Amino acid sequence: MILKDMKLGVSKETVLQVFHPDAPDLYNVNTDLNKVCQQLHDPSVSLSEVSIELFSAFKPMLAAVANIHTVEKQMGNSPFYIQTKLDGERIQLHKDGDVYKYFSRNAFEYTQQFGGSPLQGSLTPYIHNVFNSHVVNCILDGEMMAYNPTTETLTQKGSKFDIKRLMDDSELQTCFCVFDVLLVNDQKLGKEPLKKRYETLQTVFTPVKGRIHLVSKTDARRMQEVVNALNEAIDNREEGIMVKDPSSIYKPDKRGEGWLKIKPEYVDGLMDELDLLIVGGYWGKGRRGGMMSHFLCAVAEAPKPGEKPSVFHTLCRIGSGYTMKELYELGLKLAKHWKVFRKSDPPASILCAAEKPEVYIEPCNSVIIQVKAAEIVGSDMYKTDCTLRFPRIEKIREDKEWHECMTLAELDQFRSKASGKLASRHLHIDDDPQKKKRRVPVKPKKVVGTLEHFKAQDLSGVKKETDMFEDVEFCILNGTEDHPKSELEKGVARCGGIVVQNPGRDTYCVIAGVENMRVKNLILSDQHDVVWAAWLLECIDQKDVVPWQPRHMIHMSPSTREHFAKEYDAYGDSYFSGH
Repeated sequence: MILKDMKLGVSKETVLQVFHPDAPDLYNVNTDLNKVCQQLHDPSVSLSEVSIELFSAFKPMLAAVANIHTVEKQMGNSPFYIQTKLDGERIQLHKDGDVYKYFSRNAFEYTQQFGGSPLQGSLTPYIHNVFNSHVVNCILDGEMMAYNPTTETLTQKGSKFDIKRLMDDSELQTCFCVFDVLLVNDQKLGKEPLKKRYETLQTVFTPVKGRIHLVSKTDARRMQEVVNALNEAIDNREEGIMVKDPSSIYKPDKRGEGWLKIKPEYVDGLMDELDLLIVGGYWGKGRRGGMMSHFLCAVAEAPKPGEKPSVFHTLCRIGSGYTMKELYELGLKLAKHWKVFRKSDPPASILCAAEKPEVYIEPCNSVIIQVKAAEIVGSDMYKTDCTLRFPRIEKIREDKEWHECMTLAELDQFRSKASGKLASRHLHIDDDPQKKKRRVPVKPKKVVGTLEHFKAQDLSGVKKETDMFEDVEFCILNGTEDHPKSELEKGVARCGGIVVQNPGRDTYCVIAGVENMRVKNLILSDQHDVVWAAWLLECIDQKDVVPWQPRHMIHMSPSTREHFAKEYDAYGDSYFSGH
């Protein structure tokens, strides 16, 4: 591990695993071999007991994105807790007597701002006296929020302020909302179930309005209760809800081991979509090199009646939500129209503020994209004086002409309608088509079996290790002798990808280990890139997306062929790899 690559045929995970079951986890968090050896020399002492220590920052436990329809199952069909998801800054407070330290989720220290003693900082002086007399030292986990004493409300992070820089003269004050406790009087609580930790937490301090809150919880066991809570959060313009398993223990730096988060933007149909025009672009780096990776989007200034808009105001920069293939095809579509953006001579039709693109496109040559986002927030980076929070591309609006994009007036309507929040509709679980299907009584049929190897395997239990294929869809037709189809599918799932059994419009590529009849039929349809399984194995092995080369390709779709023609004729490589 010190020499990096020893070609031993043994991975560092294997070596570390033998040293201590938690060693790979700790090494992945701090990449410090010295620390791993010192802290985990005793295999009977677990990482959570070691890593949670007073005045030593640890990476907090995180929540996974939940599917609202499977919440009951994910909670083991047992009772669970629902809490409001707070939209602030995740902070852990370490206290020993009069000494306080504050750390962010990435282990940055913010003691300076919040106060290292009862005499200084924007928070410590106000909470020093609220701890119960028996509490000498403790570690609390929570969310640092801004509280507005005039309206008696907590303010969301999207608003224009930085919780880490709140000063005394601000109308907002720092408020710590606590939802977990990990140590009290030198006793570590990480191994205790959440139910017990929550009971302990109620004995640590007395909440004070606007300074230190105890995040309340409601007990629930039905999906409908989760739906009601989410709808209430939408009405209160909150970020979403958390669902937690009362029996879960605290696992630093782990995501979703008993903690789930549900936000309106994760649920189809709850978010308002915006149709924006692409007016600028930014060149990609790394695997997106040589193509546009981000776009600058704008809305139209309303034109005179009967005319098309001629002036556009920038609103946001967006670079996620589409697959590499869609990005590539969108890039091809716009490629011949890009022009270099010169700050000294900007185009009259595109009004920018501080954020300028590398290249621009005349509006009449551009396309409209449908964008989803969590909310509209103020920003002086863009001409509209606002921008979108967490924007992502849903699809390209082939059905709309460039001049039919959203107008400034429509944007203003959205802003005022819901104080910028874009989730204003309620979720009605009866709208769920799957739910309706389930109600039909099933007649016992003669079973015509699907051969095992054609069945889609259940990948829900596969743990995600990297996100290099985040939201990219693969169809794996077959594997090789050494690496069967099921193993390749699990590999894709571990890298955050999506596995389908039949290739469709969103499929990035089809993977095959051997050329059989089904592969030949797909080649004839000329719709998809068909790639050797060796490419996927190479990506998984290198933990990085390896760019396609001719040797990887069994068959190329027309758009890829065009790309390869540009890439490879200069080198004299053949267009199709020899089989």
